[in-house]
Amino acid sequence: MTTSETGIPLTVGRAWWLVRRDIERGFAAAWHDHFTSTLILDRRISVPKAHADDTSPPVHVLAGEEQWLMAAWMLTSFLHFTDRPWNIFVHDDGTLSENARAELIRLFDGITIVPRSDADVVMKDTLGMYPRCAAYRDAHPLGIKCFDIPHMAKGERFLLLDSDVLFFKRPDQILAWAEDENDHSTWFNQDPQEPSSLSLDQCQSDLGFSLWPRVNSGLCLLHKDSIRLTNFEQWLELAAIKNGIAWRTEQTLLALGASRTGKGGLLPEGYEVSLGKTRKPDAIARHYVGAVRSRFYAEGVRDLKGCLLN
Repeated sequence: MTTSETGIPLTVGRAWWLVRRDIERGFAAAWHDHFTSTLILDRRISVPKAHADDTSPPVHVLAGEEQWLMAAWMLTSFLHFTDRPWNIFVHDDGTLSENARAELIRLFDGITIVPRSDADVVMKDTLGMYPRCAAYRDAHPLGIKCFDIPHMAKGERFLLLDSDVLFFKRPDQILAWAEDENDHSTWFNQDPQEPSSLSLDQCQSDLGFSLWPRVNSGLCLLHKDSIRLTNFEQWLELAAIKNGIAWRTEQTLLALGASRTGKGGLLPEGYEVSLGKTRKPDAIARHYVGAVRSRFYAEGVRDLKGCLLN
């Protein structure tokens, strides 16, 4: 991705980092990142918005300057394979440039961008009585997924999609959930390993309920009953979470909240999170987590360009 696409200044240090990254991830990933991925910007997608009285859950995405083009591919693949109206909101993690915002609005006619500065004003009041929640949000942009998006989402249900997810088939389970306004369950894709900061045994002994194993929050179908600030504030004081890895905290809080309700669980394995080089033949979607981020381009963009760029 070039400087003109990201808006990030191309210093000597950054240029050297980009060269090393391309060498490490291989020719195919570098090629499809630099040359194929930018072709999505030649499209202009009219996003049919759900009517104001429609009970369909909105779609929320967290994106920054490094991920916005990935988010464009994710949303294009999601819209292509769902083929239905959605209200889509992209939340700025604090790094999204004016150019990136303009490109997303131009590409997806009808989406809403939520600037970080606007969200900060809203969430300062919302989290006023929850200092641990506020501190985590201030320290890590993933806190936006725990606090901002649930607070700002209209209705009781919403979809939360990470930028590094791609869809390859019609997601029937997502569509069925979205179309059933009486479905109060919460669903996640399944991680290949346990990512929670709190162990299953600790959850049972300390909190008194069973933690769903291997919850990955890259693709979530959420009901607001699973998101309680009073609970999040309490859980952030647990040593395993407070002293754990920061990027796992958001995932752990969402997993705990959903497990507490006991409604829902894990999506089928077709909603894939894996560390392998290639996705499974029956994959409906794949979350390209950090360890296989290069495959987003070398596999995902490569395989979707035929249907998404035409």
